[in-house]
Amino acid sequence: MRNNKLIFWKITTFFTKRSSLQIFLILFLFVFLIQFSLLNIILKNGFTMEEWLLLFDYKTIGLNANFLDKFLNIFYIKGFYTTYQVIYIGVLESLFKGNYQAYQITNIIFKALATLSLYPLILIVFKRRLLAFLTTVLYAISYSSAGALQFVVKGSDYLAIFFMNVCLIAYYLSFRKKIKFLYITAILLPITFLFSPIRIYPFLSFIVLVEVVIWVRIRGLLGLVTALLRLTLVFSLFLIMVLLLSPTTSGYLNGPLIVYRFLSHGNYQLLLTPFAGLGYTFLTNDYWSFIFGNVTFDSFRNFLFFLLHGPILIYSILAILMGILITKNPLRLILGIISANLLFEIVSYFLITNIRGSVGPDVKVFDPIGTYPIFLGFFCLSIAVSSLILWLRIHRSNILLLVLFIGPIFSSVFLWGTWFIIGDILNFKEGIHWYLIIPPIGSSLFLAGLMVLGFDRIKRIVNSYLKYTLIGFLFLTILPLYLISGKEINTTFTALLKTGYKASDQEQMKSRLLSYIKEPLDKNPALFYFESEEKIFYPVYLVVGFEQTMLFRNWEVVNGCVGIIYDKSVLEKSVAVKDGIEGFQASSLCVSDYFAVERRNVFFRSDNFYAFRLKDKNVVDIKEEVLKNLNF
Repeated sequence: MRNNKLIFWKITTFFTKRSSLQIFLILFLFVFLIQFSLLNIILKNGFTMEEWLLLFDYKTIGLNANFLDKFLNIFYIKGFYTTYQVIYIGVLESLFKGNYQAYQITNIIFKALATLSLYPLILIVFKRRLLAFLTTVLYAISYSSAGALQFVVKGSDYLAIFFMNVCLIAYYLSFRKKIKFLYITAILLPITFLFSPIRIYPFLSFIVLVEVVIWVRIRGLLGLVTALLRLTLVFSLFLIMVLLLSPTTSGYLNGPLIVYRFLSHGNYQLLLTPFAGLGYTFLTNDYWSFIFGNVTFDSFRNFLFFLLHGPILIYSILAILMGILITKNPLRLILGIISANLLFEIVSYFLITNIRGSVGPDVKVFDPIGTYPIFLGFFCLSIAVSSLILWLRIHRSNILLLVLFIGPIFSSVFLWGTWFIIGDILNFKEGIHWYLIIPPIGSSLFLAGLMVLGFDRIKRIVNSYLKYTLIGFLFLTILPLYLISGKEINTTFTALLKTGYKASDQEQMKSRLLSYIKEPLDKNPALFYFESEEKIFYPVYLVVGFEQTMLFRNWEVVNGCVGIIYDKSVLEKSVAVKDGIEGFQASSLCVSDYFAVERRNVFFRSDNFYAFRLKDKNVVDIKEEVLKNLNF
C-alpha cells in the first residue's frame, strides 16, 4: 500500500513540482526514443518513383544558378505545389548524395521536432502540464503521424507542422492584447504554407473559424470589425505571397468541383470520407471485424442485426463510460450520444447503398471496411459536441471539456478541408496515409483529455487500493497503443520494401543495369525493354523514373538519351530501318549540356538495345531471345 502511494505521489509531483523545462527535457528524450524505436524500419527505404523525377528536375533546372534564381526557375516550370518538393529533395541530395539512411533520419528528426512543438502549444493554451505531456507522447506514438515517411519529399510536411504549432502559439498570445504576436503570426503563416501547401490550406480555415467563434461570443459591429481587422493582418503576407507566386496549388483547387460532380451522380458515400479519416487515427484495420463483427449491406434487416450486435452495443457501453467520466449527471449526455450515433449509422446505410449496383466512370465503389472507421469517427465527434454543450451550460471552469471538443474538431477541419481540395481521389482505407499526419494531433489531444479527466476523477476518490491500481492502469494504456502503432508501421513499411522501396534493392538493380552499358550515353543512346512475371517485387523506379536514374552517374546528371519500353506490342511497332540499319524508333529522354532536357523520338541501333526479364529481384539478359523473335 505504501509503495502504491509512493507511485501516486511521484506521478502527481512530477507534473506539479518540476519546472516545465525539466519536463520538456525528459519529454525530448522520450519522444526521440519513441520515434527511432517505432520508425527504424524506415531507414531501409530508398526513393519512390516520383522522387527520382523530382530530383532530376532539381539537377537540370537552373544549372549553376544561385538558390533564389533556381527556386524561381523551378517554380516557373513546375508550379508551386511541386516546387517545394523539388527544392526539399534537391537540398537533401546536395548534403547526402547516395546515403539513403541520412534522408530518412533527417525526416524522423523533423517529425520529432514537430511532435515536441505540441508541448508548449498545449501547455500555453490549456495550462495543464499532464495534458501537454500526454498529447505529445500520444502523437509521437500515433501510426497515422508516420504517413508522410512513405516519401522522402513529404518530410517537409513535418516542418510545416512545426511552424504551424509555433504560429498557433503566437496567434493564441495575440488575444492577450499583445499586438506584436499578431505580426509574428502573419510572418509565420506564409512560412508554414511554403513547406506544404496542400496540408496547410485547411489551417487557414481553422484561423477563420476561431475568429468567427470569438465574434459570435462578443457580437455586435465592433466585434465584427475587430475580427476582420485581425484576419486582414494575419493573412496580409500570405495573400501577397499568393499573388506573387500564383498559381499556388496547380490544379488542386478544382477539388470542390470534382466532388460536386461525383455527388451529383449519387456518390453520397463520399460525404463519409472525412469521418473515416478521423476513425482511422484511433484504430487500424486489424481490429474492426474482431471488435464490431462483420458488416453487411445486402439488406437493411441484416445491417440492423450487425448494428445491434456490434456498433450499437459497443458504442452504448462506451457512451455510458464517457458520461460517467465527464459529468456527475450523465443520463442526458449518454442518451444524446447513443441516439445521435444510432441515427447516423442508419443514415449511413442509405448513403452507402444508394450507389450499389450502379456502374460508370462517375461511380465510386464503396469499400465496406470503411464503415467501421466512419462510425468511430462520428462517435468521437458526438462526444466532442456533447462536451461543448456541457461546457457551455454547466462547467465553464472545466477546461478539459473544451479539450474534448477542440481535439476532434481540429482533426475534422483538416480532414474536410483536405477532402474538398483533393476531391474524390482521397479515400482512406488504412491508418497510415500522407494526408493523415495532422489529424492525429486532434485525436491525441482528445485521448489525452480523456486520460486527464480520468486522472482528476481518481484523485477525488476516497483513499483506497483501487485508486492506485487505476492510476497505474491509466499510464499503462500507453503501452498497448505503442504496440498497436508499432505493428501497423512495420506492416505498412514492410509491404513497401517488398514492392521495391528498399534502397539496397534499388541500388543493386541500378548497378546491374548500368554494367551492361559499355559506351557513354551521349554517343550511343540506350533503349531498354523489360518484361516481368513478378507481381510482388517490381522496383519502383523501373515504373516511372527509370530514364532519370540511368542519366545519373555518381549522383550527377550525364548527357545522353535513354528510352524504355514495357509493352511487347509497343516494342514490335517500334522496329524500324534507318540508312539500311535495323533498329528501333522510340521515345527517349535526352539531356544535353547537363541541364537541357527534352523528350524526342530517337533511333536506337540493335547494339544499343537491352532487354531484361525481371525475376526474383534479379535481371536476366534476354536480348538475344527478343531480337530473334523480332527477326533481327
